[in-house]
Amino acid sequence: MILLSKKSWLWPFVAVVGLAVYLVSCDGKATQPKPVPDDPKDYRVYMWDAEHPCWRFGYHPTTGQVDSFYAWCDGVSMEISPDGKTGYLIVGNLPGTYVVDLDSLQNGDTLTVLDQLPYAVLAFSPNGELMAVYKDDGLYVLWSSDYSVLYRDTANIGFQAFSSNSERLYGGGRGVCVVDLSDTLFPITRKSFIYGSVYAVAPSLDETRWFLYLKAWTGDFYFAVYDVTLDSVIFADYLVPGHGELELSRDGRYVFYSNPGTMAGGKPGPPWFTVYDVEKNAIHKQISTVGLFEPPYEDGIPVGEFCRTPDGRRLAIAGAGFPHLLTLDIAAMEITTYIKAGSGRRFQFLRCQNAP
Repeated sequence: MILLSKKSWLWPFVAVVGLAVYLVSCDGKATQPKPVPDDPKDYRVYMWDAEHPCWRFGYHPTTGQVDSFYAWCDGVSMEISPDGKTGYLIVGNLPGTYVVDLDSLQNGDTLTVLDQLPYAVLAFSPNGELMAVYKDDGLYVLWSSDYSVLYRDTANIGFQAFSSNSERLYGGGRGVCVVDLSDTLFPITRKSFIYGSVYAVAPSLDETRWFLYLKAWTGDFYFAVYDVTLDSVIFADYLVPGHGELELSRDGRYVFYSNPGTMAGGKPGPPWFTVYDVEKNAIHKQISTVGLFEPPYEDGIPVGEFCRTPDGRRLAIAGAGFPHLLTLDIAAMEITTYIKAGSGRRFQFLRCQNAP
């Protein structure tokens, strides 16, 4: 690990290595999220179509409308600024990131490049002050105001995630790694698990629990809940075929996790996803997609990726290997909007702004 001052750096032009990023909620002081406006906003959830890589799509969870935008054929994941006005599209042949204008984007437009950055932008802190980026020599946390370096780590830490108070950075991989960015010494907490590697991690609001998507050495998967105080896994759900992700509700009450499998892995996952109740330490319900669509999809589809809108009202959901998009009303725990977007679509890398 190398610690750098805010001004002591110079960025070279580097190759980009793509990493999956999960924006999660946590708060060491156990404070609740800030209030959101009473009037619901139709946030746009952006995504990439693996079958049509030259295009970017925007899904409106409230109405089910899908917008399309022309981009670059070698662009994949696009992170969104906390206010939703700017996109950061990782493009492999730069190598680096295109900064694109989303503020006035209309259906059918071509993305307008505002800037080019020589590294892969992975995530923004909820307060918008920090950004996690990746170069070929490791992970960096930058001040978003001037791109100067707060923290650098040469270790191979995957699945970076800022806490909701923007003071800590969580990472997965062989175990969980937590970096305290509020301390100038940047103390690190590490924890490994006998289940296997950490596919994804999200802490509870008070950080006394970690919600884990684990990949066992045997290739099996688990959703698990680790109690930090007890230093023990207090809940586990065996998942076959796995390869899913997890997302927290804004109030920290529920954790959503999927079990889709992969297109190359044989049998797809079941046509439902699971909701875990944090207070009860038990499964709240399994939400099914059976009966939502016309034949040949009447038996339901497995779902893969989630993206929660920043007001906490809705969960945008993509079918795993299927051209379907759905919306969950989180308060009602019901799927309210669902569409088949067209044959040959395969949506991945769902992203939305993280500030209301």
